[in-house]
Amino acid sequence: MWTLASPITNDKVRLFLDDALVPGLDGEWADSADAYPSGDGAAGGDFSFRLNVLRGDATQDGTVNALDLSFIKQRLNKTATNPGTTGAIYSVFGDLTGDGSINALDLSAAKQRLNNKLPTGDPASLFSDLPVSR
Repeated sequence: MWTLASPITNDKVRLFLDDALVPGLDGEWADSADAYPSGDGAAGGDFSFRLNVLRGDATQDGTVNALDLSFIKQRLNKTATNPGTTGAIYSVFGDLTGDGSINALDLSAAKQRLNNKLPTGDPASLFSDLPVSR
């Protein structure tokens, strides 16, 4: 689990993994028999990942719509520590505020984002650069 120093802005983040700081991650395959590209040809190297965050997309279908509002409503008053036992149990995707419970604040946040969709592509300069701690 990683903790971000501040909230993600612009609904996207670029994650860099420094192979020198992660044991067992060398930027290349352990054996050369694999046919897949694994880096720039030199052992070592950093990995860069682009993550798009669509807050409010509780159903994870790429759009914030009425289905997401319904998903959240069904889970109102469920918490991470008391998730329920059957049916619509607590889901981190419905907990938009990240406070460990699904409540009216989460529903309001989803309503504010109705009809938002995942971006198709953005310049790298729009990404957040956030320090990450573990």
